[in-house]
Amino acid sequence: MPSLNSVEPPKDERSFGEVTFNYASHDGRFVIGASRWAFETHWSANASGSAHLYNDPPGIDGVAIAEGAAAISQVTPDVVSAADFTTRNRTPKVGQVALLRNTVGFYAALQPLEIKYSSAPSGNTMRLRFAIQTDHTTDFSPFASTFDDRQALVDQLLTAAADAERALEAVPTEQRYPSAGAGGIGHNQPPAEFAITEDDRAETLAAIAVVRQEAVSASPSTSRLRSAGHAIARVAGKVARWIAGKADTAAEELAKMVGKTAGIAVVGVVANTWLPLQANLTKLVAALGKFLG
Repeated sequence: MPSLNSVEPPKDERSFGEVTFNYASHDGRFVIGASRWAFETHWSANASGSAHLYNDPPGIDGVAIAEGAAAISQVTPDVVSAADFTTRNRTPKVGQVALLRNTVGFYAALQPLEIKYSSAPSGNTMRLRFAIQTDHTTDFSPFASTFDDRQALVDQLLTAAADAERALEAVPTEQRYPSAGAGGIGHNQPPAEFAITEDDRAETLAAIAVVRQEAVSASPSTSRLRSAGHAIARVAGKVARWIAGKADTAAEELAKMVGKTAGIAVVGVVANTWLPLQANLTKLVAALGKFLG
């Protein structure tokens, strides 16, 4: 007599759409698509907001994360060719796009919109957006037109969040580079200075995580988003004020015969390091404002 878990997994035979299912049931299996472009997805719990995705089903060739893509429509042939399919499983977070390749060469893009984790089996649900490229290509940009204007706002917000996150990770802080603050004195080079602290960075990254989570929620919390927006705007303002101060310093230095090199150095630091951060944080605040209406 077959075991009770040997039943067929649930399925959605469309080539694109959104679906909600319990990823703790049916051994974590859920099928999207049909015929040659069917994909048996296999999931397991990780934590609220993320889940493990495996290449274990016999019809699946590989699994990867579409790095840099904040929406399915941003998955291009270049993104797919750069993706790393060499590991048995990946752990996409809410808002990230995962890729599957089946054994006959079709590709699917999967974007978790909401992942709930619970000690009760019935509470482990996932809301998933998916698209299958049935023409055997790896260009998912045509799927941009399949989603409504609201999704366009979500995509813009997720893209802005990803850009701001990368910019935050790129800038130094004194806590990360404590020896940098003393360098350069006496060599016509100003000591390194930092527009934000490590606490500022951590607070802003946490706020961006809230934006990612709420942007793709079925019922976004406006209060959480506004609170996150205030935190991001505070740091953006802090960076802007710091840049303004450095610009004044550079102007003064460049007006002098002595210290001209220092002025040029200040301009370089501001332009290469802090202006991109301030621009990306401001862009994120603007995208959040449009999303909230």
